[in-house]
Amino acid sequence: MSRRWAAAVLALVVAGSSGNGVLAAQSESNETDSPKKSSETLATDALSRGLKQLEKGQLSDAKRSYMYLFVHDRTASHVLMKAMKAWVEKRARPAGVDATTADAFAAWVRERDTLASSVGNLGHNSPDWK
Repeated sequence: MSRRWAAAVLALVVAGSSGNGVLAAQSESNETDSPKKSSETLATDALSRGLKQLEKGQLSDAKRSYMYLFVHDRTASHVLMKAMKAWVEKRARPAGVDATTADAFAAWVRERDTLASSVGNLGHNSPDWK
């Protein structure tokens, strides 16, 4: 049951037992009234966030962004993976990233790239999903 529908039912129930129940239901926050972001917008946001995190050396956050994209938008995950591979090849570490962390990230990138190339797109709307 949607939150809006549940609020309406609750308002009717409360209105039956007291005179001002409808006003209480109307004063509830309207977070369900705000438009939801499309999956494309979320993927675009995750991609730009992942690229910025990579630039800043926030490698664990960049990995998290990649994993989100891998599940939700494979095309965007490929773009972020290319940027990650370029980062690893350049070895241009920003301040605050030590060699051990960079080596672990490079190993993770190689592993994820191999896995991504061996796994088809399993999304419900993809032509690979059967």
